[in-house]
Amino acid sequence: MQSSVWPTAFTVIGSVLVGVAVPTLTYYFTRKKEIEADWRKRKLEHYNELLSAISDVAIDNNSRDAHLRMAQAFNTVGLAAPQYVIDAFLAFWDGISNSKGHILKEEHDLLLSQFIRAIRRDIGILPIDEPKTFAFRLLGGPPPSIQDNNK
Repeated sequence: MQSSVWPTAFTVIGSVLVGVAVPTLTYYFTRKKEIEADWRKRKLEHYNELLSAISDVAIDNNSRDAHLRMAQAFNTVGLAAPQYVIDAFLAFWDGISNSKGHILKEEHDLLLSQFIRAIRRDIGILPIDEPKTFAFRLLGGPPPSIQDNNK
C-alpha cells in the first residue's frame, strides 16, 4: 500500500507546482515585455524631442531659444541613453561646434548619421543599419525655389 502512496503524492505535488509555476512565469515574462516596451516608448519620446530641437537649430542656427531647447533635450536624453548614443551625439556636437561654421557637409552628415544610427540601435530598429550605406541628413527649411517666391 505504501508503495503506491509516494508516486501519487509526487504526482499531486508536481501538478500543484506546475500549476503555480506556469502562471507565475507567464506573468513575469509578460510584465517584463511590457516594461521594456514602455521604456522604449519613453526613450523614443526623448529622442523625438532631441531631434526636433536639432532640427530647430538647423533651421535657425542663430536662435538662442533653439540652442537652449537642444541643450535641455540632450541633457534629458542623457538620463536614459546608453553611452554609445551619448558619445555619438557629443562627437556630432563637437564636430559642428569646433568648426565655427566651416564644417564640410559630408563630415556633418557623417557625424549626424552615426548619431542617428546609435539612436536606432538603442531603440531596436530592425533590420540593423549598415554603417557603410546608412546616410541621414537634416532638412533645414524650405528649398531656395520656395524662399525666392516669398520675396
